[in-house]
Amino acid sequence: MVEHGARFLAAARADAVAVLRNDRACAICDDRYPAGHLLAPRGEGVTVYPACAFDEDLGGADTAQLTFFVDRLLHDDLAAPAGWSAIIAFLACARPGLGDQLEQWWHDRGTLYVPLGYWNDPGKI
Repeated sequence: MVEHGARFLAAARADAVAVLRNDRACAICDDRYPAGHLLAPRGEGVTVYPACAFDEDLGGADTAQLTFFVDRLLHDDLAAPAGWSAIIAFLACARPGLGDQLEQWWHDRGTLYVPLGYWNDPGKI
């Protein structure tokens, strides 16, 4: 059953990746990526790829906003780039218990979403 599920997810991810188009440039590096995979770490219109999310030229990343966007992207999109998982690992390792704090931050901003478990345990990525 697990093997069948893994094959199904791998095929679904391959299908999702196959239809992606690199239609927007990262605001920092200018490389092109699918528009839905560029996120706004400051919570405004400047969108970047994972490797550029903490670039010093960008400055002032809004951790609560960035983590919310990353969490929703990885939850909702089978074709989400693995690079965003590195941001999760970096932040979760830098601040133990981050998921608990994110839940409060997100709640304070009006969402009912609960952060996925990997924010408290990066081993779950």
